[in-house]
Amino acid sequence: MPVVPISFKYKIVGNNLLTDFEESDILKDIALRIQHGRRLIIPIGLPQAGKSMFLASLVAYAFKRKIDGKDGDNSCNFSHVFPKEYSGVKQITDALDSNDTLPSTRSNEITIIDLDMQSRYRKRPIQITLIDLAGEDIERLIGKREDTEGTAKKIEKILAACVAKKAIFAVITPVEIGTTIGQETSFDTDEDSEMKSFIDKLKQNNPKLYSLTKFLFVVSKWDTLPRNIDKTKYLQYHRKQLYNEYSSSGKYSLIPYSVGNVVGNTIIDIILRSPKNFWYTLHRWCTGQHVLPWYKRWFSNI
Repeated sequence: MPVVPISFKYKIVGNNLLTDFEESDILKDIALRIQHGRRLIIPIGLPQAGKSMFLASLVAYAFKRKIDGKDGDNSCNFSHVFPKEYSGVKQITDALDSNDTLPSTRSNEITIIDLDMQSRYRKRPIQITLIDLAGEDIERLIGKREDTEGTAKKIEKILAACVAKKAIFAVITPVEIGTTIGQETSFDTDEDSEMKSFIDKLKQNNPKLYSLTKFLFVVSKWDTLPRNIDKTKYLQYHRKQLYNEYSSSGKYSLIPYSVGNVVGNTIIDIILRSPKNFWYTLHRWCTGQHVLPWYKRWFSNI
């Protein structure tokens, strides 16, 4: 079947608009962000892995925290790069205000979200650009899904553009509900091999990008497991191939992740601890410094 050339839909999230962009336009847009010193963060996951809720929880921590409330976390501040309505987060915060989940990024769409993070105790801010790709397009990239539109090649070009600035991939792999440690399921095996296929694809097609990249394995839906489960043992038993990557190189890190209480399309509550861990880890990777100075860390468990 012949490949049908297509344009991507570039989602300007703030206005909820979808604009047709050739991949060359997207590459120019990414190059401009790199030129301005922005760090590129790319969540990677298959359909239904929880990428959209992952992004929503990051924005919830950034802009919906109760600074003077229960969590009392005022260690860092976040700011919109553009006016709020154009910043790439308005649709997410509007959804959070109405307790609705954010619609997933659809095939042949790319969502770009810009925000800045500044520790109260550090002079150096970090400038973040989140690049969200559809899970279906990741499946096309690894060969799991038929690709009659040439989407995989376009994704590869977008990823190749990231080599100019050290990218961070957040590989999101969800826990299967009812998981028992040591009892591997076909779901575990499939998730493991498919996420490993993405890493292998990157190694093969863009070794320079792979050499400059860090990976954060994000095990989502962690709240469905018993509280005494060790995160490394979970990876070892249920994501054997990812565990081998994780244990073989310093470029990998691991974080268990719980968005909170979500029922269907309704968000009952978002737990801020997991996104806080993510942002703190990101700050350390980007600046080489902890969000908190040493004397503050004595009273923090992060």
